[in-house]
Amino acid sequence: MSISDFNLYIDLTGMDDGEHEVPIKVNGPADIDWELAIDTASVSITNKEA
Repeated sequence: MSISDFNLYIDLTGMDDGEHEVPIKVNGPADIDWELAIDTASVSITNKEA
């Protein structure tokens, strides 16, 4: 098993501007029991003006 066996991501679909705590989602081997030490990410979304 290596780090490339795991894919961590956050889904910001539909999020508005502001501060958010979002769950970290993981795709990994189904035959391994594991748990994230930290399972949320702090995200700040701002509107970039042209």
